[in-house]
Amino acid sequence: GKMKKKSSSLTAIMASVTLCTGILAVACILLMPAVISSPETPAGDNISGVEYYDTPENCGILITDETGGGAFFYLDFENIVTNVFLFEENAVGQAETIGYATDFTMEINRDFVLALCDRIGGIELETEDGTERYFSTSLEIFLPEKTTFDEMFKISSAFFEVFSNKGLSSSDFMFIIENTKTDINYPTCYDWIEFMPEMFCNCIYR
Repeated sequence: GKMKKKSSSLTAIMASVTLCTGILAVACILLMPAVISSPETPAGDNISGVEYYDTPENCGILITDETGGGAFFYLDFENIVTNVFLFEENAVGQAETIGYATDFTMEINRDFVLALCDRIGGIELETEDGTERYFSTSLEIFLPEKTTFDEMFKISSAFFEVFSNKGLSSSDFMFIIENTKTDINYPTCYDWIEFMPEMFCNCIYR
């Protein structure tokens, strides 16, 4: 009767929708850009004329805090090394003497460091009782208003250790950009993502 006809029409429509969805899904998989997959080839390797990851340009990042101290990171993507310079004071002036150009600047504060610590799941610091994991509440007590070179070295190394194991995701970079005063833009950071674990694994303090 009419009900049966209506039911079979509905079934036909549902079948068509399912088929179209299936075709669309297959098309998406086939057309999905290579960058989304995780090729087992090293970054920058060229296979069949297709380059998966272009090596970003080397660049220098000057990071300053409220006290005038800070750090300079020279990201050497060519050699997969991060050169790190730490400054207890006058970071801007001292950065001019190290021989690297400053391509980007970033102003950070204590709140940002503490929030980043929680975001990455805490950092591990050596204490008299062994290694302990610090989150923002305990790190705030450990972190003096004015950090010395040794404290900066200890804390930055702990952050780098996490970054080298986990890398930095696109959302991590968005968090950094939104919570600091910086001229680094998201498209630039996006090109760095694949290189971050190795870059932070190979940190050389100067």
